[in-house]
Amino acid sequence: MAYDGTLIAAKALEAAGTTEPAALKEALGIVGIEGVTGTINMDPEGTPIKSAVILTITGGKWVLVDRIDP
Repeated sequence: MAYDGTLIAAKALEAAGTTEPAALKEALGIVGIEGVTGTINMDPEGTPIKSAVILTITGGKWVLVDRIDP
């Protein structure tokens, strides 16, 4: 997650073309990356939109409970 967060920040800085906070906030709302944890897009408020997987261990094995795709 740290690596993906760094990619998002770098892409937002590139898109904004400045370190001015308002411009960075706006840029966060338009960036998207292919990161280590999958595809991450951002909504206009800067909230990440990505898939999630819920697993449980049953009988010593990982079992898929649910997969949530945006």
